[in-house]
Amino acid sequence: MAKLCLQHAVLLAVTLLSTIVSFVTAQGFPDLRILCLGDSITRGSGSLDLNGYRKGLREKIVAYGNASNSLVDMVGSLKGGNMQDNDHQGHSGKMIREINTYWNLSIAARPNIVLIHAGTNNMDMGVDLDQAPMLMKNMILGIMSAAPEAVVFVAPVIWANDTRMQANTDKFNVDLRAIIAELQQAGKLLLEVPIDIGISDLADKKHPNDLGYAKMADAWYNAILQAHNRTWLQQPIKLGPQDVSSVGLSITTGRQVGSQSVEAGCNGGNWESMGTVFDDYRDWEDVGGIMGPVANAYQAGLILTDLNNDGLADYIMVDNNGAVRAWINNNGSAMQWTSLGQINPTWSGVTRSMIRMADVDNDGRADMIVIYSTGVAKIWKNTNDGKNFTLINSQWATGLKDRDKTFFEDMDGDGYADRVIVYSTGAIKWARNTGNNGNDTSKPNWETEKTIASSFPNAASAKVQLRDLDGDKKSDVVVVYPGGSVRGFRNSGILKSDTYGGNWIDLGIISPSSTGVTAPMARLADMDGDGLADFLGVATDGSIKMWRKRHAVASGDTKGAVFRFADLTGNGRADLIVVDPKGRSRVWLNQGGRKWNSLGEMTPSIPGGISATARAEFSDVNGDGLADYLVIEQSGSVKAYLNNGNIPDAGKGLFWQSALTIASGTSQPGDKTRFTDVTGNGYADYLILLQNGNFYTYLNQKNIPAQNGGRVWGTQGTVKPSGVQAPNKVFFADITGSGRAQYLIHDTYGNVTAYNNPGLNPSTGKMGAWSRMGVIATNLTSQGTGIYADIDGDGKDDYLVVSSTGQVDAYRNICNWNSTA
Repeated sequence: MAKLCLQHAVLLAVTLLSTIVSFVTAQGFPDLRILCLGDSITRGSGSLDLNGYRKGLREKIVAYGNASNSLVDMVGSLKGGNMQDNDHQGHSGKMIREINTYWNLSIAARPNIVLIHAGTNNMDMGVDLDQAPMLMKNMILGIMSAAPEAVVFVAPVIWANDTRMQANTDKFNVDLRAIIAELQQAGKLLLEVPIDIGISDLADKKHPNDLGYAKMADAWYNAILQAHNRTWLQQPIKLGPQDVSSVGLSITTGRQVGSQSVEAGCNGGNWESMGTVFDDYRDWEDVGGIMGPVANAYQAGLILTDLNNDGLADYIMVDNNGAVRAWINNNGSAMQWTSLGQINPTWSGVTRSMIRMADVDNDGRADMIVIYSTGVAKIWKNTNDGKNFTLINSQWATGLKDRDKTFFEDMDGDGYADRVIVYSTGAIKWARNTGNNGNDTSKPNWETEKTIASSFPNAASAKVQLRDLDGDKKSDVVVVYPGGSVRGFRNSGILKSDTYGGNWIDLGIISPSSTGVTAPMARLADMDGDGLADFLGVATDGSIKMWRKRHAVASGDTKGAVFRFADLTGNGRADLIVVDPKGRSRVWLNQGGRKWNSLGEMTPSIPGGISATARAEFSDVNGDGLADYLVIEQSGSVKAYLNNGNIPDAGKGLFWQSALTIASGTSQPGDKTRFTDVTGNGYADYLILLQNGNFYTYLNQKNIPAQNGGRVWGTQGTVKPSGVQAPNKVFFADITGSGRAQYLIHDTYGNVTAYNNPGLNPSTGKMGAWSRMGVIATNLTSQGTGIYADIDGDGKDDYLVVSSTGQVDAYRNICNWNSTA
């Protein structure tokens, strides 16, 4: 059997952007088993027939599904209204905490659609307002765990004609939307379903009338269509009333697990579950308490900043009377602090709200700043690691307005704290610190103020802060929502006027889940000196609980670190590389037998990291059996950092060579670019996936680095496998051990169809026709990301599923494929 020299994993992201073109609009639904979950609005209170939205929704779905003979079954342990198939799980008068138990009454029906509208009674009665968002999150995750094939649709609580109740609703819905975004970014099949209800749509202050319920039916239906167009809807497992009672099953729907026959492969099976093979990746590590209670603490008076230039944030408590106490952080992951006592200079008339701390002179030590009501800011230089402060400029900044909105943060990474005004809408104005600091009276201390952000999502009900999240010395934006969820926006370093859209990169929700930390408690600071901002919960007594950030923050494209599998050492087993949005890579070498050796960061020299729209891949482009580091820009251009063969022994020399441009790009964007060996010669070829799933091939000419002006790539033209599909459904993987990547299609229902790669025709030197091998796997559905890579070194790619937490489950390829390849 040929040894596999290249392992290139092409990822199939489960979550797709809403802008992706629909490829299944003309196809019918799969069978739908629908659980309507909630309170009296789900039951239908306020409608004349007590059917609520359920009847209209069912009629729309049935009409759409008739074209494909799809079956529809509404499920639930309750019945209500005069409609056909009137099962539901709507409990009048109940709170979210109770509804979070009621879904268990009917989840045995294994719905593939769950519609949730809950919280109306909490908002009306003021019950569990702080806990409600987390209870909803737990409900969603519980349902997904019990019915992993289900797509969950969540509607924010609808408008109520009651000022007090609506104020509660507005706050809750902000947190709910943040939770939905967080779970979507973690790969969960979840959609928010906004429902526009006005006063004419209500039967009373909170229940819709028939007009309102018609709007709800339309909203649910359109969301289901959206999920269908994203290919999220899966066939439910085959169940009927004879299988499970008292859960509302009225007809048999779905298909038996594994009922579609595997057409190609081995009689004994093609895949063998290995279970979890890797679970050493955690975005956040719960460290626990790192600071105990502090006498006379004031939650809002805590400042976390570095006083002694050791890279660790120290603990500063500013009292209402202007007294400043400090504790030096000796070890950010343990309760080791040295008290400095009171550190403020002798002053009068200074109160807590006037005091700021920031490094204004690029010495790595936070200085003390006081903003007076006259608009003057004075600075006291930190001259002895937080023990002494000396007034150096009494007119450092003048004419300041909006004192409560003014902060000092380094926005451009030059080491000097700039002046920043943060408005309640999220708008940000910035005046760059020139570094003069009053030393030369003929020169200004500040550049002209300019607006660098106009707003951030839902900022009006949240708190906008500036913190360096990723250690690049530039302050990023964090939006802290009332429930404690934190959304991050990376500072791109461009910082042009706000008419330019490239200043901020949306990172999505970056805070850990289920911490119990609410907005007044939430802080972000680098407590352990690794350059990454840790998440902190500060109690009212000043004590701190810490969640250590283990990996760099997410990117606007992937919403998280990306997993790659490729053979870095040439032993035939794919190693694990976790790549952050800036291209920084952490490596775990595959030792075989589920054993992984963590090597830490192993990144080529890329000043400033890769661009925000680029991605890093690993493929062997020079045929030495070692995967190289590739940076693929959205423009299509590609740079390679060739693997020197020194991994894991740094003593042998550099791991990676300097950047080498190996492709200037094509007319197609970089996200359509793939590198995989289609000829079996051990050199990764350059493929461009077209919108219909065909692909254009450039064969590797074995000339990297290019010698004597020779070509790097040779044109082969378009390959057209029969039955091609949209690019997001296509994988390239060598499942047969031939050394050549096959073409695999994952369909809506988790079936995988393979097309055999015949390689080059020796007579013509051209690619032969790619023929259908058949279905090689069924039911490969997962709430995660699918990857093909050879992790056991047998030359055949295995199937891996990466969960949102970084756990990797594997299905080993156990077929010899002789009869099909």
